[in-house]
Amino acid sequence: MTCNKDSAVIQLLRLVWDNANAATGKSYTRLNQSMWDALRVAIDGGFSFDPDDYNTISEDFRFSCWGGVDRGGFAERFYECACVVDNVSACRAFEKWKGRNPVVADDVKYDCHAVSLSTNHRGGSRKRARLCVDAKFPWDDRTVTVTSIASEPTRVVACSYVLTYTYTTSGFSRSKIDRRYTITPAMIHEERARRKDEQNG
Repeated sequence: MTCNKDSAVIQLLRLVWDNANAATGKSYTRLNQSMWDALRVAIDGGFSFDPDDYNTISEDFRFSCWGGVDRGGFAERFYECACVVDNVSACRAFEKWKGRNPVVADDVKYDCHAVSLSTNHRGGSRKRARLCVDAKFPWDDRTVTVTSIASEPTRVVACSYVLTYTYTTSGFSRSKIDRRYTITPAMIHEERARRKDEQNG
């Protein structure tokens, strides 16, 4: 693949890949952290992703070494960042790479600790938005938090929590799982239609 056919995202990552450690001793830690930072910059900076960019990242830049095994699955923090800053092209490229469809819910809230680098994009609420790990939305008369997203078929696992104040050696534990749900896009569509019917009376 030649650079003039690459998206700006791949050009940036290739520049970092080819030049990291050029002025210092060789360090895989530095290289991996630099690649992680560069991909974050591309997402947060609003770079336009080509649909196959994550395939290229996996094949050309050893993504498995620096993508991060996050709590919600491999590299899910990059998807969270794309959702928070509303970089739809980055979302779509990630979804294609993971082989899943977007899960779009109503009244979605992104937590303020979301991974966007920009202080202008740290959380917030949207009337309708993609779900990512740590996103909150109403379900079954509760507020639930997405803990993981699976493919084939696409579905999210989300939990509601109750507050507790149990003291542990690491501090105070303030919540425990109340209910755990597995939710598909079809279930969200059905719930949306049900609410609309209720409103129309």
